[in-house]
Amino acid sequence: MDYRIFGGVLLGLLALLGSAYLEGMSLGILLSGPTALLVIGGTMAACLVHSPPGLWRPVLRATGHAFLRSPDRLDRRRDFVRWAGLARRDGVLALEGVAEKESDELLQLGLKNLVDSASDGGLRELLTDVVERRLRPTEQAAELFEAAGGYAPTMGVLGAVLGLIGALQQLEDPSAIGAGVASAFVATFYGLALANLVLLPLSGRLRALAEHQRIVEGEFLESILAIGRLEHPQKLAERFGIAVEKSKK
Repeated sequence: MDYRIFGGVLLGLLALLGSAYLEGMSLGILLSGPTALLVIGGTMAACLVHSPPGLWRPVLRATGHAFLRSPDRLDRRRDFVRWAGLARRDGVLALEGVAEKESDELLQLGLKNLVDSASDGGLRELLTDVVERRLRPTEQAAELFEAAGGYAPTMGVLGAVLGLIGALQQLEDPSAIGAGVASAFVATFYGLALANLVLLPLSGRLRALAEHQRIVEGEFLESILAIGRLEHPQKLAERFGIAVEKSKK
């Protein structure tokens, strides 16, 4: 769990509420259940119309990973160097046992295709498709949250319009107009706060996670291709910037 997400949202809320308090505003006016229902419910409804069927399950899974998983991946550099040495010494067929034990889908597929003597170009295309397929749910989640970040302020404006209509219906009671207008703009506050404290930051985080994953898996792809070209393990280690112990005979 990355608690910085919740800490960031909490800090933003404290900054907003603290500013309102220092300005002498009554914080009770910001607590409006119907207004929150309009903004949140309206934003969710717009997202349901916006998204195609079958999108929500992978999007919710990818969003959960953004909260629960660190973007760091296991350091597999030494594995690649070891596999390169094995391929040069015993041939790529020696990687068959390694492929069977590998749990990462991309690496397992790459190693199996090396054993099957796949061409460099064909293997690159195949693994690139796998990488893009694995990235797609995270990128779709980012796009959906970005769209929601556009809908939320608009729903806030709609709530403000409804509130102003209600306030104008009380023209016979001038003392109630001020409170009605203030309540109307609470909807705009909710929409802007939801978009800029939650939805758009989440979209940015998901895009950053997808880009990090693309870089890592791109390195995996290039390393697999290097093994297929029987690149010297020492050269591969130098590219990775790691020291490799010399094998004992």
